[in-house]
Amino acid sequence: MTFKLRSPKFQISTSAQREICRALGNIGVMRWSNAENVFRYDALRDLSDMRMIETRKTIINGKVENIINLTKKGKDYTRRYLVYGSLYKRSGYQVGHDLALSEIYLKCSQKERKTWLNDAAVKGYIAGRFGGNYEAIDGGYIDKNGEFVGVEIFTSSYTQSDIQAKNRTLAECCGRAVTGRE
Repeated sequence: MTFKLRSPKFQISTSAQREICRALGNIGVMRWSNAENVFRYDALRDLSDMRMIETRKTIINGKVENIINLTKKGKDYTRRYLVYGSLYKRSGYQVGHDLALSEIYLKCSQKERKTWLNDAAVKGYIAGRFGGNYEAIDGGYIDKNGEFVGVEIFTSSYTQSDIQAKNRTLAECCGRAVTGRE
């Protein structure tokens, strides 16, 4: 018996559009301005017109920011065609954290972004390779040298023991670490 993949009813036609959807599937949100710098304005506009992404205004550190995230339609497409496993689970309560994570993601090369694992995927990777006695981290990717890079954004809500546990995960399970603060 032969199976044929169904194609979507709408067409994401450019690599920039796919990259934007993949990014949002992996990190949840991005500033419009950062996405425009890394990708192309017309790709963002087209995804918005197709109702794959939506723009929201939010206040971060007293400043109004335009942020983008996937719509339900965008999530469905991204989950089905672009991101293996689950999408990044974002929360309105941690927008600052997720934007800090997006800064790290967008600094990665395109090749590194294609290897990105979100928090759920990293948890599975670490459990499978090192056992389940490690604290979850926010993400990770394979760098140009083939080394696994763990990513963690430390927030003000973390206790000292949370920080120590996450640093242990980064030190013992990752070739190197990239960290940030909310």
